[in-house]
Amino acid sequence: MAHTDPWDALEGLADLLRGRGWVRTSGAYEYSDDVTTPSGHLKQFVYRETSNWVMVVLEQAGVVELDRHRPIKARLIHGF
Repeated sequence: MAHTDPWDALEGLADLLRGRGWVRTSGAYEYSDDVTTPSGHLKQFVYRETSNWVMVVLEQAGVVELDRHRPIKARLIHGF
């Protein structure tokens, strides 16, 4: 894990989601190099499957909207 700044982890999610529409939030419960998903992005910072938890916090903050049907997907709310 190369990154340690927790703000980089959170702020990078907006860049990851911007302009992409609905994006699957997580993959398998294993380490993944696929940084095109929120799960893969966050695993650069912490070796845990945290993406769905983080997405719920960002939804409550009004940053993303979630589609909770499996597989869970998120998209950035316009303006972020």
